[in-house]
Amino acid sequence: QIDTLPMADRQPASLVLLLPGTNMDNTQVRRSQANIGAGQINNQMNAYFVDGAENRSPNSGQQHAEMPQLAIREFRVNISQASAEHGGNVAGLVSTITKSGTNRMSGEVLEYLKDKSLNAITRDQELIGKGKPDYRRYQSGFGMGGPIVKDRAHFFGAVEILKEKKSFTVNSSQPQFYGALHGTFPTNYLRRKYFGRVDVQIDPSQSLFGRYGLDWEHIDCESCGGTNAAFQGNYVQSPRDTMVTGHNWVISANKLNELRVQLPARLRSYTG
Repeated sequence: QIDTLPMADRQPASLVLLLPGTNMDNTQVRRSQANIGAGQINNQMNAYFVDGAENRSPNSGQQHAEMPQLAIREFRVNISQASAEHGGNVAGLVSTITKSGTNRMSGEVLEYLKDKSLNAITRDQELIGKGKPDYRRYQSGFGMGGPIVKDRAHFFGAVEILKEKKSFTVNSSQPQFYGALHGTFPTNYLRRKYFGRVDVQIDPSQSLFGRYGLDWEHIDCESCGGTNAAFQGNYVQSPRDTMVTGHNWVISANKLNELRVQLPARLRSYTG
């Protein structure tokens, strides 16, 4: 389903909205987020885990760093009754498992292109009377995995890059006084996602993995448009990364031990 269902944003978390008891909260700053659980519980009570480690920004309730879609192997959602390992105060749970390499070298490439000829004109743009503004969206990426040592060590890596040349429309309703601020203005958006993982089979009962992810977002003019002119928006650089190591040990037919160690996730946001 992750590979075949169309997702314009290439964010596997969008699959949450296929389930009953979910809706999209568009009031979130920068990135919309799904409410998960009975009664449309606030999304700040959601839990996000990747490879068994927490992946949630405490200040917003959003995912901390989103992995490239090419790197996602499994995606699971619990509307309610999440297990104790995910914490006590949890409404909805989104758990993601990333891909690992195999003994067979394989890869995948993606490319997506869209321009203004496929867009409809908005009401504000009609009022301004200047037609469709320039728009171009280009998304590309690749993923590759394979053996380092056959049957013992494997790797997988993925990169996805999104570039958008778009615009925002400022409608002051009084162009005779605010002509310089009234109209459609260009802006750019850039997002880069990087992922790398290594798996090692220590012996038939023990395995070890390490993975690193970086989600870097660049916004030229956040919150511009409507009645907000260009100088009222923010220039944003927001790199978010995560590093996790895990050890799995099958002790016996009915005993399993899992250990996860995560370096403190960093959220560095620069605005101006």
